[in-house]
Amino acid sequence: MCLKNSVYPGFVYITEYHYSEDLKMAVPKKKKSKSRKRMHRSINMKMDLPQMTKCPECGGLTLPHRVCIHCGYYKGKLIVEVKKG
Repeated sequence: MCLKNSVYPGFVYITEYHYSEDLKMAVPKKKKSKSRKRMHRSINMKMDLPQMTKCPECGGLTLPHRVCIHCGYYKGKLIVEVKKG
C-alpha cells in the first residue's frame, strides 16, 4: 500500500489502491438521453414573473417596495414627478 523506505521521512507514497466491496460509488445504470438530461436541467431555467402590488394612490400595478411608475408615489409620499404625455 505504501513504501516504508521513502526518500523523505514522514512522507507516504501511495503505490496502489485497494478498494473494498463496502466502498462502491453510485453509477447510473443507463445513459440519460439528451432530452431527459435537458428536461432535468430545465427546472433551474424557469423564470417567474415578479409579484406585482396595487398602488394605494392610483391603483396601478407596480413592483413591491418601489416608487410607482404611474403616479410617482411611495408610501403615501410624492417621490418623483411623472410627466403625463
